[in-house]
Amino acid sequence: MGTLPSATWNEREEVWYQYGRFPNIPLIGTQGYINYNLALLLRQSGYPMLHPPSKELMTPLIVHGMGPYHTGILQNIQTAWGQAISRGINLGPRSCGVSTDRVEKIQLPFSSSSSMGDVLQEPSLTKGKEIVEAMNKEEDLKREMEAANKGQKRAWEEVDKERKIDEQMAKHARIEDEIRLRTKECLKAADLEMAKRDQALLEKQELIKMLMEAKREEKEHLGWIELLEQQIEHLNTELLRECLTRPT
Repeated sequence: MGTLPSATWNEREEVWYQYGRFPNIPLIGTQGYINYNLALLLRQSGYPMLHPPSKELMTPLIVHGMGPYHTGILQNIQTAWGQAISRGINLGPRSCGVSTDRVEKIQLPFSSSSSMGDVLQEPSLTKGKEIVEAMNKEEDLKREMEAANKGQKRAWEEVDKERKIDEQMAKHARIEDEIRLRTKECLKAADLEMAKRDQALLEKQELIKMLMEAKREEKEHLGWIELLEQQIEHLNTELLRECLTRPT
């Protein structure tokens, strides 16, 4: 199969041969990612296909959707476009016409001793399927890591929450102990004050009792004094009467 010499891509001397570690040309669209077959690119550029394309070149890369789980693939593709490798004359002779011999050769088994095959085997490439699996596995690991980090974060938050609750409870316990201690001291002081008041009241009652006893004794003494005074007065009266009645 050939192409017209007037085709636009036939004016180029080199073609993009490899993009980073992708064996094909990765493309980004609005609905996902896909790769462009390098073997077809070489045929369109007029380079002969003298051997079967490698398995890596024939492995498709198709990712549907632009979801957040494919950000790793997107970053790898963007990085690969910054590592583009171009080749030209070292890919072999170039022709844009259809050759009868070429048509006949297409029906024969491909030769394994092709310079193009040697060129394709130079880079150390990973199979496209393995690349996709590795990328998907990487995304799975990232999701698992994110889930583990979230779980660890929740666990640390729970631990911190429990620690704060314990600290708050310990603080309340200290405050309650201080309140109980102060209350005990206040009650002790109140008991002491009440004891002093009771003692003072007892002393006052004792003094009142002693005062009343003293007044009673004083009253009794006054009674005896009054009685003695009356007796003395009576004796004086009798003595005076006796003196008056005694003959001279």
